[in-house]
Amino acid sequence: MKTTLAIFRLIVMRAIASIYIEGITSNIELKTTKKEFRGHITLVLFPLVKIIKKPLKQIGKEIGEYVKKHLIIVHSFHLLNGFLNFECSEEYYFKLLKKISKEILFLKSSEEDSLMIEYSSPNTNKPLHLGHIRNHLLGNSISEIFKAFGHNVIKIQIINDRGIHICKSMLAWKKFSSGETPEITFKGDHLIGKYYVAFEKAYKKEVEDLCAKGYEKELAEKQAPIMQEVRKLLLLWEKRNVKTWYHWRNMNSWAYEGIEQTYCSLGIYFDDTQYESKTYLLGKSIIEDGLKKGVFYKKEDGSVWVDFTNVGLDEKLLLRSDGTSVYITQDLGTAVERFELYSIKSLIYIVGEEQEYHFKVLFLILKYMRYAWADRLFHLSYGLVQLLSGKMKSREGIIIDADNLIDEMHKLAQFLTYQKENTLGIGALKYFLLKIDTKKRILYHTKSSIDFNGNTGPYIQYTNARISSLYRKAFTKMYWRNSMIRYYRYSIIGRYEKYLLKYMEQYTEALLLAKKCLIPSIIANYAYNLSKTFNDFYQNVCIINIKNKYDFVFRLFLSKKCGNCLKKTMNLLGIEMPEYV
Repeated sequence: MKTTLAIFRLIVMRAIASIYIEGITSNIELKTTKKEFRGHITLVLFPLVKIIKKPLKQIGKEIGEYVKKHLIIVHSFHLLNGFLNFECSEEYYFKLLKKISKEILFLKSSEEDSLMIEYSSPNTNKPLHLGHIRNHLLGNSISEIFKAFGHNVIKIQIINDRGIHICKSMLAWKKFSSGETPEITFKGDHLIGKYYVAFEKAYKKEVEDLCAKGYEKELAEKQAPIMQEVRKLLLLWEKRNVKTWYHWRNMNSWAYEGIEQTYCSLGIYFDDTQYESKTYLLGKSIIEDGLKKGVFYKKEDGSVWVDFTNVGLDEKLLLRSDGTSVYITQDLGTAVERFELYSIKSLIYIVGEEQEYHFKVLFLILKYMRYAWADRLFHLSYGLVQLLSGKMKSREGIIIDADNLIDEMHKLAQFLTYQKENTLGIGALKYFLLKIDTKKRILYHTKSSIDFNGNTGPYIQYTNARISSLYRKAFTKMYWRNSMIRYYRYSIIGRYEKYLLKYMEQYTEALLLAKKCLIPSIIANYAYNLSKTFNDFYQNVCIINIKNKYDFVFRLFLSKKCGNCLKKTMNLLGIEMPEYV
């Protein structure tokens, strides 16, 4: 069944073609009628006046009469200052409620292709922070949106468990830890992060000392003893030195366990996990193949590069002169492995905006290597989360730790609501990060996200609890349960019920737009506006204490379906909806 807006668009096009000129489409401006006016759909007449060149009132009257004559659902029309408002029959609103009830449960799609969505991609040298949480929530929500339309979605993460950044934590732990382990002090990923910061402090001090001795900064950064040591450690790792690998596996196991605990707190899971320590070898073989084909070239120092200056990009390093790999090495291997292992049509990478250039180069390399699926890769970049003090910096320890933030949100929600469960705290955090447009940066402030008023998660959760409360109160009125469908069509539908129905109808449209644009904030803001519309209905219409059983049943049924719509919408954001607040 088409939306009301789509039905009216077709009939208005026919009206204009029949009465005036054929082929006018771009100047037809239709929208849902505002709450304060009578009507369901509004046609803006001003753009048509310029083309049809007749008086505004005459155009309104002629189009209105044509639509009313040819569209059975139209009860009446009203012309008001250049706006033609069409009012639908009460029978149509009853049918609309049934239609909405079905669409909330079942969304149809002509496409049921398999696609893979990569998100998270944690490093095992540090704990997860606020920026990671935004990535997790975007990836999870976009995956759920595609699933809602029948797509087979494979959620995947690549764990960056090797490389020089991992070796930094390993070396610092050897030098400074005195054998410290998670069992003694920290959660595993926090402990490793502590030594990643310790490495950077020691490295910075050595660079400063060398600069004081007359070294240029660039040379000092290369010659710093601790940096020399970490490069040797990376070479030992790539040569699979037994002691190095034992140490590496041990520290990574601490990180894996800590990261998994954070995932559980957020309700995040994956269908599959890849490890950079395995895919980088495939990446190296791809680079060797590219050298043979002349796609890449080797410099005198032995490093391998690709030159994209002819397409407006730069030269890109693929292998260091000592043979060790870089990020793009493993990304090549990871992409190839995914299309070999899974029957997927497309692959979406959800990674921050700072990696846009990296993915341009990666996709171009794969095209030059003539992989058939290279044009089915997409990078969804998103704005970073910033603190009031500026950008987060893991190596300097300037971050909002994910675990600490989750705990803080829970305590704040408890303080404000006296509710022991963490549903509100986690819901507030998730909603705050998802309601912002994907491309926009976020300036995070904890207290503003937990507020019960305004565009927040707890406000929407409270609305659902209010609807649940209506049902509990109505349970004492036994006749509504078996008479829901039989009696509700005899009620009188007021303007608040109509406006709520009109907004509920936009559910599928909001989901389709979010799916097309890969922007969950469209759904988040739809849920907020639906909550506002319901609360307006709740404040102005008597639902429980009403003598007319037909009105009682209809309004209760409408409330129930609105609650279902809110739950479905918020579930796509990964947010639980409590029955009590």
